[in-house]
Amino acid sequence: MQNAKVIFLVDPELEFDSALHHNYQAQYRFTLNTTPQRVDNYKGTGKTAYVFDLDNFTLPKRTSTFSGVDRLYFNFQPTTSLEEGEHTVEAFMTWDNNSTDASGYAPNTVYSSSTVDFLDKYDANNNGSTTDRLSYQSFKFNFIPPRAVILTKKQKLTTETNYNSAINAESGDIVEYKLSAWNNSIDNARELNVMDIFHRKTIRK
Repeated sequence: MQNAKVIFLVDPELEFDSALHHNYQAQYRFTLNTTPQRVDNYKGTGKTAYVFDLDNFTLPKRTSTFSGVDRLYFNFQPTTSLEEGEHTVEAFMTWDNNSTDASGYAPNTVYSSSTVDFLDKYDANNNGSTTDRLSYQSFKFNFIPPRAVILTKKQKLTTETNYNSAINAESGDIVEYKLSAWNNSIDNARELNVMDIFHRKTIRK
């Protein structure tokens, strides 16, 4: 499997914490790079992608139904900026030499006749096709914010309309920031002080 990767697509307010290749029954078909590449606004989705390389991935053909597994554990932590309610996390494995064949007989093919769930809808392998067969999962969770005064910070370029938790800015761009505070505690908040710290080189007078 060439250039194999595991990609998590999450809300920008979820931050990566840790990754582990568990040793229980592990076959070590690959080496998990536990330091992911972070891509903000992945493919224009407004979400953040964390890309984990699976180096030297070899998945030999076997006749038995069980040949050991490779368990991967990924942990993310919500920030206080994460909105209350239901959120979706998407995870998919991508590799370069995959296939569009849904029969399951072609090499490097996910065995499924599904026309939606296993398609490369984000073109994760960057080959210009969104009909490749990939391994894909999504799951939902419900977030309940802490009982506290919650401060959020979002930003946008002056050329954009919507504020986001994470953006890409280049030298010379002008960034607008929006700070919001809301009281989710059980009492009134008094004498609230807000301090925002900028890197000196990012401030334009």
